[in-house]
Amino acid sequence: MRVEGARRDVRATWSSPGACLLLAAAVEPSRPGGAAPGWPTPGGRSGPDRLALWALGEPEAAAELILAVARAGGLPGPDDAAQVVGGCVPRGTATLDVLEPTRAGAPPLPEILGRPATSAWDWWSTTTPPAWAGAAGGPAARELSGDADRAAVLGALAAGNPGAELDPTDLATRWWGVRSAATGELLSVAGASVHPAGWEIGGVATVPHARGAGLGSAVVAGAAAVALAHAPYATLGMYADNDAARAVYARLGFVVGQEFAGWRVRVSGAGRPGPSGGAPGRAPTTPSAPAP
Repeated sequence: MRVEGARRDVRATWSSPGACLLLAAAVEPSRPGGAAPGWPTPGGRSGPDRLALWALGEPEAAAELILAVARAGGLPGPDDAAQVVGGCVPRGTATLDVLEPTRAGAPPLPEILGRPATSAWDWWSTTTPPAWAGAAGGPAARELSGDADRAAVLGALAAGNPGAELDPTDLATRWWGVRSAATGELLSVAGASVHPAGWEIGGVATVPHARGAGLGSAVVAGAAAVALAHAPYATLGMYADNDAARAVYARLGFVVGQEFAGWRVRVSGAGRPGPSGGAPGRAPTTPSAPAP
């Protein structure tokens, strides 16, 4: 995985043969309806003393790297002005209660590493346009544009995924949807945050009464096909217990590049922990290959 340091406001990085560790600005997303702190998301508000810790790679190697960096004084401790308020580590990485007895007087680790993770999620990517896109007889997604379409996306997200991070009022995003042939209702949507290195798909939602008809596959396939016409990678995040989404993404050719455990803030009504609830969508990296 390749760290996009400038875009994610990365403050420091460390690496070992099996892991990479970074500190990035912890940004409060500027999504309509409010947001919760502790997540590194472009386009929001950050402060110099609010950081997110990200570790990538194998769990054991990540734990060893965290310890090594802490021993060298590289991580803020509980008494420092700068504080780690969010982030993610590979699932299975030991937390503070396991690491602390082995540290032999080293500087304190960030307090957040001693808390239970609030989410488990997977980071997926693909370099191949989905074969499903445009399949004969299946629902077809079309790109949405204009104020009316974006307002309809907000409605679909409110009904189908009220905690989605990706903001349709952000004109740097693009959106696809499937409408009812009978009523014109927008039944399913997916968006993408557009970046030259790789597009990030998010805001995937299907209204409850239209689920089970393949509409989610249609909108994700449509978004991925366009993304891969403009960039080498398309990525997305998914909560690890979302078995229905896992089947869809695997069928469309996405593969898991990293399994994460993370610390996120629960938002009322979202049903999931997250900076604005919903999908875990935005990691500070783009995969250099679609496989782990």
